[in-house]
Amino acid sequence: MADSIDAAAVEGLAAGPVPVAQVAEIMRRLDAEWDAADELDKRMSDIARDSARTSLR
Repeated sequence: MADSIDAAAVEGLAAGPVPVAQVAEIMRRLDAEWDAADELDKRMSDIARDSARTSLR
């Protein structure tokens, strides 16, 4: 992901503004990354909660 952003920045500096389609693709990928991070956070919270419940029994 960072490589795409860096490439877009370098391309933008060399060739002018970054094409809208490229920005849209980067934003789509960032949204997917954020969604995946949110899902992982939720799963880890569920595991921690389940672990706490199990240790209290």
